[in-house]
Formats: sequence, C-alpha cells, structure tokens
Amino acid sequence: MDESKLHIPLASLGRNLVHDLPYSRPQTPGQPAHVQLGWIGLGAMGYLIARNLANYRADHLDSQPPLLVWTRSKDKSEKLQHELGERKVAIAQSVVDLAKTSDIILISLSGDDVVKSVYKDIAAALQVQPPTKRKIFVETSTVSRDRFLPRV
Repeated sequence: MDESKLHIPLASLGRNLVHDLPYSRPQTPGQPAHVQLGWIGLGAMGYLIARNLANYRADHLDSQPPLLVWTRSKDKSEKLQHELGERKVAIAQSVVDLAKTSDIILISLSGDDVVKSVYKDIAAALQVQPPTKRKIFVETSTVSRDRFLPRV
C-alpha cells in the first residue's frame, strides 16, 4: 500500500484550524473565545501537572483566564497560587463551583472513594443546574481497575 495516499496535508484542513484554536476544538458560536480550565487535586502528581499547565497557558495563550484549582486541603491551592501568582492560578471555593465554571475539568485524585465522592457531588450539582454547553472531563486519578472497569 502506498503510504503517501494516507497523508492529508494541513493546508487542506484549513491553515488556521490547528494554529489558532488552543485545543483543536472549534469555538462555540456566540460564546467568548476563552476556555476555562479547572484542575481538581493537587497531590504529588496533580500539583506538578497543574503548575506546568498554568505556566504554559499564561505564557503561550493570549487572554485566557487563570487555571482554576480545587483540592481537599486548601493550603496546597494557596501554595500554588502564591508560587505562580493570581494571573496564572485562581482558587475555586468548592469542587462544585469549579465544575460549574470550567469548560474542561482535569481530575487527579488518589483513591477510589475520593474519586467517587467528587464525581457524585459534581453530578448532583450539574443535574440541579444543567450546564449551557458541554463539559469535558479528563481523568488522571490513581484508582483501582477493579472498582471502575467491568470484569471480562
């Protein structure tokens, strides 16, 4: 098979498609161009990823709001905000506030029970007050495979 036939040049997709959109996702018509990212969980892994993400957004994407963070121990949120500044990091009052406010929610928690509890709180809040546009959840938590995946 000739592999050159499988190549699709970016020019045919529209030059600005990849370069102008921060997450290769078209802007919702009538909505502001900013994307609110929320980060839940600032443990050993989450803190470092959130810090890198907040720095990258502030340095490379114009007019984006600060990364909104929430963790069970508020002192970790305050430490990250103090380290990077309020332009890069904002602290959510609760996990529900973060979920309601954010377009993309990244979650990095440790333990099955904590993950289930957070999702339960978010689901209940979003059922009471449904979002006006879709939300994207990115799960990076450390969880037991047996608790969340069906056995085959």
